[in-house]
Amino acid sequence: GQLDRPEAVPGAVVSALGLRETVLMTHEMAMVGQDDPLGLLVEYCAPRSQLLILDNCEHVIGAAAELAETLLTRCPGLTILATSREPLGVPGELVRPVEPLPPDPARRLFMERASAVRPDAGAALHDSEAVDEICRRL
Repeated sequence: GQLDRPEAVPGAVVSALGLRETVLMTHEMAMVGQDDPLGLLVEYCAPRSQLLILDNCEHVIGAAAELAETLLTRCPGLTILATSREPLGVPGELVRPVEPLPPDPARRLFMERASAVRPDAGAALHDSEAVDEICRRL
């Protein structure tokens, strides 16, 4: 889900990874305070080699950049793939611009995803000009 408060970013990542449940069930990590999601993330990520994907960072760019920089500094085996409409500005960041899809593939992808959410989407989205406009804006 989309975050509306930058300070909630570390907690959202903890929740997405299911770390609070992992700590409570396995006790494999020292009990980090429930009010320290960043500490919990560092403790979890530091001994592992893994990829962490942060999507739509532009909504909370400063908090996402701060989280990425902290984790990358303290977790040597961690790689972060962040999607954003603007760079995070983190040391060592590699920016790979992604071009928009051409109109026909964009329309097909939109219809596939809409149908996955609502099987009757095809009938509801009969206005191809509206679909094209949505795809163009995305």
